[in-house]
Amino acid sequence: MGWTIIACEVGFWVFVATGLVARYRWRARQLGLVLLAMTPVLDLGLLVFTAVDLRRGGQVSVVHGIAAIYVGVSVAYGHKM
Repeated sequence: MGWTIIACEVGFWVFVATGLVARYRWRARQLGLVLLAMTPVLDLGLLVFTAVDLRRGGQVSVVHGIAAIYVGVSVAYGHKM
């Protein structure tokens, strides 16, 4: 399950980068909007996968700590970013 959590974290940045490139570099505003709108979905997935992993008895690791910080920063500063 740790790989799924890492994939969500990496996927977030991939969607942000490609969304910004599509929107401003390629001038594909609709595609950029869709890609950027997927970032909260990945945040939700990250939260669910982390909770499920811990609920199943997974050992708390650095991956879980980074996920917690990541979700906290997204909630606190996401609307400003």
